[in-house]
Amino acid sequence: MIRAEDVLEILDREFDEFNRPIFEWRYTNYIGSRCSIIKLSNDGWVILVQSFLLDNKGPFISLDIYSNSLSKSYKSVNVGVKLKDRLGLEINYKHSEVSELLKMDKVSLINKIYKVNQFAPPTNNLKDENKEKILTSFFRHLFDTTSLSDCLWYKPNELLKEIGLNSKVKTYLEIDEWEYPDYLTDASESKSFQSFANFLETGEVPVDLGEINSGWEQWKEFDIN
Repeated sequence: MIRAEDVLEILDREFDEFNRPIFEWRYTNYIGSRCSIIKLSNDGWVILVQSFLLDNKGPFISLDIYSNSLSKSYKSVNVGVKLKDRLGLEINYKHSEVSELLKMDKVSLINKIYKVNQFAPPTNNLKDENKEKILTSFFRHLFDTTSLSDCLWYKPNELLKEIGLNSKVKTYLEIDEWEYPDYLTDASESKSFQSFANFLETGEVPVDLGEINSGWEQWKEFDIN
């Protein structure tokens, strides 16, 4: 049987060890995040935070995984962004700010970012000192003005495969706006995590997301540049 208090105990212990997503990390620019709360068969569970980030090598997704079904209760993995050639179909070309960014880099920037090697630095005509700013602005406008969730985020079954967990999904939630507890706050103090733990125990929805602060606007002061 899954107990909410056991879930929160694991989260608090790992967060206290700084095994946590860090949106204020000054070596990356934060774009967005999603929480996947997954109830497995046989009383297993996974809470997984996908963070869409950008560093000087390009965009990537960081996974922070908490579970009672892994050899360790926390695991961190970096994976590729799942847009590739589908990105061109998702862009809202009528949005003026996005259009200006597209004109600035002649669209080829998009294709160069999403070559087979997801982590290769994009090669383009932009000056190095402007590259992160332009890419960050581009992805943030894209993130805000288009429906990217189905082609950006990893789905529960994909996530389990990524982290090497051979279990079946019983039920799950996907949350794109949530209450992020900063480094001075325990996970168990967050309304979002309290509700996520309660969902794993009882299946109760909707969840209480508390004071939502997961938008990039609230973390832009920590950008690289």
